[in-house]
Amino acid sequence: MGKNSLNPDQISLPPGLRNAVLSVPSLIVPIGAVYGGLELISEMVAGQIPETTIVTFQILTATLVGTILYSVGDFWDETFFDKLYSVRYPGAKEKEYETILKGKWLDSVKRPLGIYPAGVPLRDARCLFVKSEKILSEKNGYGSYRIAKRKLEKAGLWNNVEAPILISKFMRSFIWPFILIAGGSGCFYLWNLISNGALMHPSILGFLLSLGIALLSTVPYCRFRVEHLLKMYEIATELESSENAET
Repeated sequence: MGKNSLNPDQISLPPGLRNAVLSVPSLIVPIGAVYGGLELISEMVAGQIPETTIVTFQILTATLVGTILYSVGDFWDETFFDKLYSVRYPGAKEKEYETILKGKWLDSVKRPLGIYPAGVPLRDARCLFVKSEKILSEKNGYGSYRIAKRKLEKAGLWNNVEAPILISKFMRSFIWPFILIAGGSGCFYLWNLISNGALMHPSILGFLLSLGIALLSTVPYCRFRVEHLLKMYEIATELESSENAET
């Protein structure tokens, strides 16, 4: 290798471009799922509409709907994950940090339902970091994620904890599309049941399979998100301890 050869580890992208590249896998999933659903629907109108028109409609609609589903993925962070594993501050807007709401599984020693990650390791790691930071201690831990992330980025260690959160977002991108597919399959099954009296129809299999995929996706989604938070707080605490030892 020549002297002027580039080391892949030394190649860096602008933050905006880098985030866009890292988001591609999570964006492909909802677009692909919507396209697959439209492909099934298109079979019902095959021969009535030109194939080129159908394909164009599928691509454009899948891209639009898939992108929308990706953009509202944060919905699951706030309504699902945070209520299970996060610490929330209802009075934060009024700068009141004393009242906190703990996630339902944050104090769990064993795996909830036998498949989701236990919350105690995450709770303890966060508490240690909060105690090590004077600003966080004064605000009862409010803003701990933001401060920990900034500390790791400053130390150039964010890459050490980034992989789990990217995988978590990738798994999260399965939830919305398959819930919609399950809803469509369920409606189609009911329509056939009412109009044709078909108790056993292939659409019921689509409903059960899609709903199962959506529910199972929440397991790795939570598992990798907890792993990300746990590693981040542990490294941030070590950095803070090192800084205090130097001073």
